[in-house]
Amino acid sequence: MERKRVSHTTPRSLALVAITLSFVTLTVIPFGNAAAQGREPFSTVGISISISQDFASSDFQRSWDTTPAIDVSAAMPFYFGEIRASVRAIHAHSSELTDINSAFVNVGWGGSMQVAGPVRAQASLAAGSMYMSFVDEPVSFRRSESELAVGVRAGLSAAVHSNMQVLLWTEWQHAFTSTPVDFVLAGVGFQYDFPAPGWLRRFLN
Repeated sequence: MERKRVSHTTPRSLALVAITLSFVTLTVIPFGNAAAQGREPFSTVGISISISQDFASSDFQRSWDTTPAIDVSAAMPFYFGEIRASVRAIHAHSSELTDINSAFVNVGWGGSMQVAGPVRAQASLAAGSMYMSFVDEPVSFRRSESELAVGVRAGLSAAVHSNMQVLLWTEWQHAFTSTPVDFVLAGVGFQYDFPAPGWLRRFLN
C-alpha cells in the first residue's frame, strides 16, 4: 500500500511548543542535585504508566488518525536531577494508506521543583529511536524503519501517597525521518516509587 509523502514543513504551533518547553526545561526549572531534593542517587525506582493523546495538526495528522499513546517508564534519582528510560507506543490509522505502529524507545534526564504542598513542576529532555512498522506495506524491506527522535516534556506531579504520584504532562516529540514527524502530546498517569534493590544500587554506584 502506498505511503503518502509528508511535508517537511513543521507548523508554527509545533515550533512554538518546542521553544516554550525548551525554555521551561533549561531556565525555569532549577535542577538541584538529587541529595538536595531529599533523595540519594539511585536510591529509588519510579515505575510510571501514562496515557496521552496527540494534538498536533501537521500533514501527518491529516493523513493518519493516532490512537491514544501508552507510555511505560522507569526513573531513578541521579547525581544531578533524574534519569529515565521510557517506551511510548502509538498506533496511526488511515483508511487510504498503510497503518503505522510506532514505538519511541528513549532515555531522558530532567528535574523538578516544589510548587505548593505535594505539587511539583517537572521538565525533561529525551532522545532515542522511533521504531515504525508499516502494517500493509507490500515491499518487505520497506515494512519497518527506525530513526533518531527527541522529546521535550513539561508537567506537574502530585503526591497522593508516600510512594504514589499522579502525573500531568505535555510533550513535543520529533522524529528525524526522511519526512519528519511531530507529535504534541498531553498525558496523564501514575508513578509508583519503591526502594532500589541493593544489587542495583551497588552496580550503578
